[in-house]
Amino acid sequence: MMTVKKRFSLGIGLLTLFLLNIFYNGLRAMTVKEETITGDGGAHTIYTYYDKNQAFRLVPPPGWEVNTNPGRGLNLLFSAPGGSKAKISLASRAVDFSRITKEKREELQESLGKRWTDYRIVSETECIVDGEKGYALRGRFNERGYKFKAESIFFIRNSKLYEIVYTAPSDIYDKYLPVLKICRITFQSLR
Repeated sequence: MMTVKKRFSLGIGLLTLFLLNIFYNGLRAMTVKEETITGDGGAHTIYTYYDKNQAFRLVPPPGWEVNTNPGRGLNLLFSAPGGSKAKISLASRAVDFSRITKEKREELQESLGKRWTDYRIVSETECIVDGEKGYALRGRFNERGYKFKAESIFFIRNSKLYEIVYTAPSDIYDKYLPVLKICRITFQSLR
């Protein structure tokens, strides 16, 4: 039988762990749901990330490191295995416009130019994300002596501007490009 002193000590210990978790991870409403899918290849476990604050869910690339509290205005950050410097991030913010006009595209292009050194656009295309028309920019930039390629996908859903960004060193960019497609296809708004 636990004494009052032991119960109190246990309660203090649990409270300390809870507060440390908040300190290190923040008060995020990100949850993970584990699902097992069976098919011809056997059973596979997938993890879906749900962010209740930003109202979306997304299946991360298999085997990639997941950071649910990356800071810098990002909601999620996925890092490729093996320290390859390939990353996929997702950010969102409330907006007062409902579609990406030519003027808004120019503003988004300008913001990317401020984000990365020597950024230049290589191509612009339209795409579909969660049933909404989106806008994708492919470009190149330099960072710390490395040449990078990037694809930024912008789309609006429920008065939020979402941005999914894939960056990788130029020599491995094509290797992980299909992973960006996984993120784009599995993104789903929860509202």
